Amino acid sequence: MRDILQEIRNGNDRLQQSLRKISNTFYNNSELSIQEAVYNILQLPLSRSSEECIFIPTFPPTDRVHLVKSQTELQMLEKSSTDIYEHGLIEHYINRPEFLENVTLADFAANYRYATKPGPNSISLLNKSGYIFHRKQPRVIRFRNYHFEIGPENFLREHVMLCIPWRNEKADIL
Repeated sequence: MRDILQEIRNGNDRLQQSLRKISNTFYNNSELSIQEAVYNILQLPLSRSSEECIFIPTFPPTDRVHLVKSQTELQMLEKSSTDIYEHGLIEHYINRPEFLENVTLADFAANYRYATKPGPNSISLLNKSGYIFHRKQPRVIRFRNYHFEIGPENFLREHVMLCIPWRNEKADIL
């Protein structure tokens, strides 16, 4: 490793070549277990997660971040339209079909995925805002997780939002 570093300091090599030399030297002179060697030869990942996670934005409506629609979508809107933001999980939940009326936001996020195009077993959202599919394996949900001692209002609003079915956030929760 010292020889490689000295060669780099003298160097005519570019930064990328220098980093490649350091990494190759480190990799070739490290001891591996037989299992790691087999995984490297077969190009298998050394670790893998079987659970997919989804983040539920349980922030107050004024604190939520929204993505702006693409330039082509914005150009297709009417000039007086104020619908410039992409719809997220909360909007998909609000537009869920009537037969999912008693599904909570936590269950919806864990068990359904959104798509813009229909497919086999797709469920159409209200207002023609897309489609959802029931997942075979539920996702792990993550959320802001307010603490009762710090902000009891946000803590209670978040738990009502996650655990009780609702349609209109202003009327039903706030």
